[in-house]
Amino acid sequence: MKQRPSENRIEEALLLNVEYFTVACPKDMTMYSDAVKTSGNEEKMVVRDLIDYVFEAMDLPEDSRKSIE
Repeated sequence: MKQRPSENRIEEALLLNVEYFTVACPKDMTMYSDAVKTSGNEEKMVVRDLIDYVFEAMDLPEDSRKSIE
């Protein structure tokens, strides 16, 4: 079976030792999270949305993040 493009991107990122694969779109979050799971790389890489870095930098409590999202 041919590898999906999203799985190919994950494999390329792993070759560069990427721990956090950053996306900026809900569709990409779903697509790349699925690719990490189906390729068996859940232990090696985490897919994160760009907004997660913003929230982290703002140091907001978890419950206040939900009202912003």
